[in-house]
Amino acid sequence: MADRSEIFRLIGKLEALVRDFEKDADERKSQKTLDELDNLVGRFSQLDGVITKSDDDITKKIHSTAVALWNISVAKKSSQDFSCPLNAKVRSLACKLTFLASPAASDEQILRRQIMMSLKTARAFLDSNNSSMAENSLALAQQCLEKVQEQVIAAANEGKLQDVGKHKLVLEKDFFKLYCYKAECYVSEDASNHGEAFQLIQKAKELLQRLPKETAFLCMLCYNFGVDSFHWKNYEESVAWLRESFELGKGNDSIGPQNQAKCLRLLANVYLDWNGDQHWQKALNAIGLANSEHSHPAGLFLKVKIFLIGGIDGDRLESAVHDLLHHPDLTVDMALNMLRLTVSSKKYDLTMDGLTQLLDWFENSPEVGKIRLFQLDLLLQKEDDEKAKNIVSCVHEHGQRMDKNVMKRFQSALWEQATKKYELGKFSEALEWFDHSASLFSADDEDNRKALAKLHRNRAACFVGLNNLAEATGAANDAAKYENNNPHTLYLIFKIALLKNDNKIAVDALQKLCMLGKPTSSQNEDIKAGDYTDNYSIHGFISLAAQLAFEKSNREVAVEALQGLVEYSVNDTQILTALRCLIRLKLTRMDTQDDPRNEKSSVLGDIKTAYLKLHSVKEEGLMNGDNIQQESMWFMKIAWNIGLQSVDSSYNMHEFFHYCCKFANLFPVDTENLVKQKTCRLMAAASCLQMAKDVDSAEEKDRSFHLALSHIEECRQICSQLQEQGNISDSNTANQQDTTLILLILYEFEAYARLGRTDKLTTLLDKALSLPFAEPKTFETLAGLAMEPSLKHKSVCTRALKVAIKKLMQMKSPDYNKLSKTFHSLIQLSFEGSGSNTEETWLYYGDVLDIIQNKAKEQYPEMEILWLMTKAWNCGIHQYGSCQYTDAEKWCSLAINLLKHLTTLKSNYETQMSVVYSEILDKLHERCGPQTAVGQNNL
Repeated sequence: MADRSEIFRLIGKLEALVRDFEKDADERKSQKTLDELDNLVGRFSQLDGVITKSDDDITKKIHSTAVALWNISVAKKSSQDFSCPLNAKVRSLACKLTFLASPAASDEQILRRQIMMSLKTARAFLDSNNSSMAENSLALAQQCLEKVQEQVIAAANEGKLQDVGKHKLVLEKDFFKLYCYKAECYVSEDASNHGEAFQLIQKAKELLQRLPKETAFLCMLCYNFGVDSFHWKNYEESVAWLRESFELGKGNDSIGPQNQAKCLRLLANVYLDWNGDQHWQKALNAIGLANSEHSHPAGLFLKVKIFLIGGIDGDRLESAVHDLLHHPDLTVDMALNMLRLTVSSKKYDLTMDGLTQLLDWFENSPEVGKIRLFQLDLLLQKEDDEKAKNIVSCVHEHGQRMDKNVMKRFQSALWEQATKKYELGKFSEALEWFDHSASLFSADDEDNRKALAKLHRNRAACFVGLNNLAEATGAANDAAKYENNNPHTLYLIFKIALLKNDNKIAVDALQKLCMLGKPTSSQNEDIKAGDYTDNYSIHGFISLAAQLAFEKSNREVAVEALQGLVEYSVNDTQILTALRCLIRLKLTRMDTQDDPRNEKSSVLGDIKTAYLKLHSVKEEGLMNGDNIQQESMWFMKIAWNIGLQSVDSSYNMHEFFHYCCKFANLFPVDTENLVKQKTCRLMAAASCLQMAKDVDSAEEKDRSFHLALSHIEECRQICSQLQEQGNISDSNTANQQDTTLILLILYEFEAYARLGRTDKLTTLLDKALSLPFAEPKTFETLAGLAMEPSLKHKSVCTRALKVAIKKLMQMKSPDYNKLSKTFHSLIQLSFEGSGSNTEETWLYYGDVLDIIQNKAKEQYPEMEILWLMTKAWNCGIHQYGSCQYTDAEKWCSLAINLLKHLTTLKSNYETQMSVVYSEILDKLHERCGPQTAVGQNNL
């Protein structure tokens, strides 16, 4: 009971799905429901044994459901709601249900229903090109047919059948369909088995005596097999099928001579495609038979074709051509195809005679244009230009009607001939062909406006080739009348103006061209950059314009063209190329100008644009890394070189070096790139300091100093990265790195000094002292900065000078010239604001006198000794005048000691100084006594 209740439950679900399926109007929804039905039928298959043991109620319900599903497929097919594959699947499911309900049926009525459903299901699968599924259905049909056949034979032998012939006839009809359908399966593309198919067709033929009306079907089936085999290039099988079809059609009025001729024509074509040189005689026999069955232009055409392949010439060939040309159903296309065959076989006289006849017969036909076109092509092919031109003149004078497409092809032939002449440099001949083309156009036809514009552009190009610029201008203007915003026309106007040295018109045309380069033009919103693909894009024309301006050495126009490309092009590579060309051009102009600052500023703008474009393509991944690096390197070198040359503008200098840094940031992070970035930052910082000196505004000065400090900080971080990577190994590199760090300290010291940040100066001086390779010059420079009148950081300056002196003295061979100048600065600084009685200054004098007496060995510069002597003497005299005789004697005695180290200049001062010094001693003796005075004379 459980099994029976399960069956009823499944049947209920099946009936519900069939009802839903009937209501489905959408094929996708029907397919989904059908898949559910298929799964459910599969579950029924698992209960096959249970169903066969069940009562009649179950089998009747399954039968009725199968019939309902079948009827739905019939209705849906009639209304064309189903595709062929879906219809076949529905029928297959209905058929399965029928066999599930009665798998071993013996009732003739049920068997006949199963036969009918299996055959029609197979037909549906064949119509869907699914031969494998069709074979399954045919196998079921064959089983049922054989059962019925056995029953009929048994009943006939027992005498139980009253009309045996009628039953046999019904069976033979089904067997005929079975054989034909199975043959179709064997000849299918996926599993071609022509031998089996031939045997089945022979079985079907044996049944034709009792089924004469099926002869036409079998004839048609064999013809279709022949067509399919020909399509798959199975020529031998195709010949066999077509011959079989022809034999079946003999004497059959339902086939008719026209179909027989059609079959024979196809047979002839198969022979020609198979191997025309080998089988042309068989093809000729077939086509002769076809033409005798029914005369048709296609058959007569094939006859001419076979004659040409077989080499049959003379009267027979002329007669065949004549028969075709005089056939009442001949079309122009068929006639021209035949003439193409005669041309390919070099039968020119026969071709020309045929053309003459065609022109006479079709003179007033709209298709006369096709004949004229063929005639024109033939004459051009034979290079008979004069006759070809006469044809054009004849068409123009008589106003012969031509289909638009034919006229386009006619014009295309003329333009092709003109183009050939143009490419050979025969501009006059090319112009003549274009003029012939122009004579066939109607200026009022709106459809021809673009073609006319192009035609006049071509004429203008010919005039340019002839160096007739006046006529070229007129032709270009004519083109502009039809298409004023066409980039090709604008380029042509530009080119002609450039050749005429009319820069105003050239630039105007170029600007219009650039405006078209925008995504949408503000002048005409219907014109878009992608609308023109005739040879070049709009940006391609701008590029050509720039190139032409270069070739003509017209820098003014070239710059306009390149700037247009940069502004409007959508191609990143093209923009970068244009920028490179633009910069090169401006650099050459820069060399010829007295004041190149404006040009440098313009180049700076291009450099900025290049960086923004490269940064953008890198971020968006629109260019590979190697290309970005190459492009960046080129622009970086240009920026560097111009930066070095920008001594007349510290602002430009800084900007160029600043963009060098930016370009370097686009490179991969490696040692080489870090070194580049370090150098660029260093130069940018230096240019900022210079920029601060060049501006007047205190606010701008401060801004420049702060900018310099930011560059210094970036540079110092890069130096740290290099050190961390362990790239500072050898002494030369170490010195170089040390130099960079020293320069950074100098630049930072200057920036902070001028910003009034005294607290930073001592720290920077300490940092300089910590560098192992800091030279005396470093500290001299720091001192010089600190000593500037606007700054005057005396303590820092004094300390820096002392360090410089110390480092100079630590050298193996001290440079006494430098040493003397450093002492000069130190002593001068100590004198300032301290009066003449300073122990500090006295100590410095002691150090320098020791060097002069014990170390310099007459290498100390005499003029510096003179300066020291003079300063000391003047200090003593000042104190003498203030009645400070002890101090006066001390400083003057120091001066006398320094006097001893003079050579050529000694005599100039010795007498006078001795006299004054004696007076000082006398005064000192009067005030302090002889012992004190004598003691003070010793230094």
